[in-house]
Amino acid sequence: MIYARSMGNVTGLSTSIMNKSFTGEDNKLLGIQIAQLVAYGFGGVLSGALINNRTTIRFGVHLYGVVLLFCSMCTFLGFLLIRHDRDSEHGGWGQMLLVLSLGAQNGMFSKHFSAVVRTTHVTGTVTDIGVLLGHMVARSFVRVFGKTEALGPEEEAERQQLIHNEHNQLTILSALMMSFLLGNLIGFALYKKEKENALLFPVALYFVLGIWQLVYLKRAIDGAARRDVYEEVKQQVVAVKKKLESPRGARPKAGGEGGAPPSPLALGGGGDKVRVGDMEMQKPPLPPPVLSLGEAHRESWMSFGSYPSTPPRTGAGGGRRKTAL
Repeated sequence: MIYARSMGNVTGLSTSIMNKSFTGEDNKLLGIQIAQLVAYGFGGVLSGALINNRTTIRFGVHLYGVVLLFCSMCTFLGFLLIRHDRDSEHGGWGQMLLVLSLGAQNGMFSKHFSAVVRTTHVTGTVTDIGVLLGHMVARSFVRVFGKTEALGPEEEAERQQLIHNEHNQLTILSALMMSFLLGNLIGFALYKKEKENALLFPVALYFVLGIWQLVYLKRAIDGAARRDVYEEVKQQVVAVKKKLESPRGARPKAGGEGGAPPSPLALGGGGDKVRVGDMEMQKPPLPPPVLSLGEAHRESWMSFGSYPSTPPRTGAGGGRRKTAL
């Protein structure tokens, strides 16, 4: 409404650029429209650099909050420049900043529920809604009037998953379409009442949503870090437990080859109870394996990953550090 033309309609913008290039009319407006097209594309470049979830690059995964804060900043700076240059016929840097924020916003989502999401125009949205409705009509027609072949369990599961995905796509695209229409209505009402001050509404909305998303992302990262630490500690405890229960520290079997002479407590039966003379008593538990100081030190280091070639020394005398398990 500020410039009496669409800012996010790149199709119409491209058409206007080609028309003016052919006729040679209004070269000043032609230059501004070319800059507007470049700014819109640069916004997509910036969004694609920050939000990259298609490769193994860890930088910029799901940084929607950063993009939203960038859009808030660009819209606010554009608002200040528009107020400073109200009498400009074609617009200037304020318009470029608004278009830059639109390009970044439109590039935030590549897909959602496997549906292509575009937030600054509805041409593709309306087309996708029509295609999905056509798929549903075709399936209903075949189910009522046609013959369907029996599918195996895997084919049927794949078919049901496809139908579920299309329902999700139709839901998100319909919500996107209604949100676009509602945003137009709110924007027009605010402009009629506040003129260019209406831009402060998307500035605040971008900012709140950006902070909200970054807080959510931090909580998700902290939760994942806590789960990783828990799993690591759990694995270390299991490793130490296995080492303590290893046969290296167990007593030799009574009467075995090369073993020690049988203990009097081991005579008279097996299991948890033993017989000594005429009395039957509970078998005493085995004492923990006795480790030398060097073995204990090695156990403590191995439980936390690597074992150094030279054990650390402490104290003035250079004595070995005692380790208790």
